[in-house]
Amino acid sequence: YTSSALQEQILRLFTQVIYKFPKLVISVITRESVRNALVRGISAAQIVEYFTVHAHPQCLLRYPPVPEVVADQLYFWEKERSRITAEPAVVYSD
Repeated sequence: YTSSALQEQILRLFTQVIYKFPKLVISVITRESVRNALVRGISAAQIVEYFTVHAHPQCLLRYPPVPEVVADQLYFWEKERSRITAEPAVVYSD
């Protein structure tokens, strides 16, 4: 729940907005939306921290406010980007 245009734009950095109502933004976290955030320099830890700090008061009643499976998936997608790295190479052939 938010009526802040700033908060909505921050959410758009790492989620895909599905619906926008007055004081309510409904969005989903997708691999593509998180990949775009990672390309922009936003880490998985920062996304989890954002969700923790801006969690609905009812979500704060449980610990952790961000389900572990969600946080784990964000970290997995972040690590997925660094599995393969390109390095300069020379090919010799006869």
